[in-house]
Amino acid sequence: MKQSRNFFPRSRSVFDRIEGDVARFWDLSAGQPSPTGFPLNSARATVVAGSGFQQFFMVERDFGPVVAALARQFGDETVSAVVVRPSPETLRAELGAYPGFCLPSVGIETSWGEAVREPFSGEEIDALVYQADTMAAVGSSGAWGAWSDRSWSIGWIAASRPERVDLSGTDVDFYSVPETFEYFARPPNSLTREELQRTVHREFADMPTLHRP
Repeated sequence: MKQSRNFFPRSRSVFDRIEGDVARFWDLSAGQPSPTGFPLNSARATVVAGSGFQQFFMVERDFGPVVAALARQFGDETVSAVVVRPSPETLRAELGAYPGFCLPSVGIETSWGEAVREPFSGEEIDALVYQADTMAAVGSSGAWGAWSDRSWSIGWIAASRPERVDLSGTDVDFYSVPETFEYFARPPNSLTREELQRTVHREFADMPTLHRP
């Protein structure tokens, strides 16, 4: 059994502060993202890039360098992240701690991967990589955020100043909003792939696409 490094708060008040930081950027009460809307609370922010993933890109080790790059570009001292679904109270009852953390930006290239793989109770299966369905993060500047949804198999980067976002030096392939939905999204049962593609073409017909890697 592995000894926990205590990334996760056991106090509700500590978790509330972390969740409050994230909630200023993302609407944590929103449902799943869709081709016609994103769960943004920040009126200034725009979704600038998306990514498809085999598992869940915010709990991949490769996402640490992405967070580090964004923190450098926007001058963040810390980055906060919370699990949106399952509910924090559900995971607290099952695992003994709240599913959120706040990390210093210094060293976050590696500490992010450590946090999302850290077992809550010492059992490997209790880590966020297995337990989280939807996750959201924000830099302390409040200028950017990340949202990832396992049910759609896609995730997003949003920023209030999109022109400052440069993720070219990371190992994660990012795409435009329409490309991400069209090529990577696994739509829920209520939406067929054909319906998803028609919606994407209608909503994003005039949006420029990124160069695909």
